Amino acid sequence: MLLALLGLPGAGSALAFMPSHPVPAAVERQIAKRAGLESYSPARMMTGWHYLRWQYVPGELRIWFTNRSNWQVKFDVTPLLTKTCAAGKQQTFQLAGNKVYWSQSTDPSVDYQQQAWRCVKSPSGRWMRIVVSSPVSATRLAGVDLGGVAAAGRLIR
Repeated sequence: MLLALLGLPGAGSALAFMPSHPVPAAVERQIAKRAGLESYSPARMMTGWHYLRWQYVPGELRIWFTNRSNWQVKFDVTPLLTKTCAAGKQQTFQLAGNKVYWSQSTDPSVDYQQQAWRCVKSPSGRWMRIVVSSPVSATRLAGVDLGGVAAAGRLIR
């Protein structure tokens, strides 16, 4: 009841998130050293999910998370290559003060079934696209949950 009065999600909510940073501090330092101005990380993650691994290739940072069911979510940061951040959206969410876009795919050639994203301006002035994607269908993992992680993407300092 108190959670509802405060406007906070409860444990059974689709919007339940872990309160602490999901990427270990030591890993964030490694990411910042390697990725420079493209160093972003989610400030929160869905409850029950934990950090798995990360990879950086010039122009793309990837951070993977997993849960007990062995489902995976990928947090991906790349330069914005389209004219607008909203390109390809099927839905729009307003989450944590951020506009987040969502789409799903049935194309077997892509490694996800759904993705949520937002765009941020990096310290260099370049627009970056923060994408949170999963091969898990929207009927099993809510798109708004992925959107919450995308909305929580922040520059590692």
